Amino acid sequence: MRVTIEFRVPNSEFGEQAMSKPGEVAEEIERLGEAFAVLVEALDAAVLHGRASEDAWSIAEIAGHASEFPRTFGSKALELSRNPGMAFGRGLDDPGRLSGPTAMGTATPTEASQRLREASQDSGAFVRRIDPANWAVTGTRPDGTSIAVGQILGTLVRDHLRGHLEQARATSGIING
Repeated sequence: MRVTIEFRVPNSEFGEQAMSKPGEVAEEIERLGEAFAVLVEALDAAVLHGRASEDAWSIAEIAGHASEFPRTFGSKALELSRNPGMAFGRGLDDPGRLSGPTAMGTATPTEASQRLREASQDSGAFVRRIDPANWAVTGTRPDGTSIAVGQILGTLVRDHLRGHLEQARATSGIING
C-alpha cells in the first residue's frame, strides 16, 4: 500500500482558520511539532527508517522535511511581514526543501525528535515576532498570485505540518502491521 499525501495550496480560498491570530498559530505549530516528536521518539530505528512502499518516504524523511519547512517558512513569513510585496516561495527542486528528508538519513529516534522540537519551537518564535498588524501583508508567489503572512503560517506551515504528522502516523501503522 502506498501512502501519499499531496499538499495543494489554493491561490485564494484559504478559509477562516488560515487567518488565525499569530499567537494561536504559534501554539498550534509547537503543539504539532511536539506531537510529531513524541511519535518519533517512541519508534525503533527500523520503523523510523522503514518504508511503507518502495517509493514512499520513510518516517525519518518525513520528519526531516517537517523539521525543515516550519523554520524556513516561519523565517520567511517574518521577513515578508516587514517587506510587503516581496517574492515568496520556492520550487519543488529547491536545495533547502530537498535537504530536509536526507538530513535524517542516520538519525536515531531521539535525534529526530529533538530536531522536530527545535524546528517547531523556532517556527513558533518567528511567528510571535510578527506584528499582528502585519498578519495580512502579502507577497508574490512564484506563479504571480498573492499570499498573506497569515495564510503562509496557517496553511503552508501549520496545516502542512499536521498533514505530515498524519502521514507519519499512517506510515508507522503500515510498517508495524
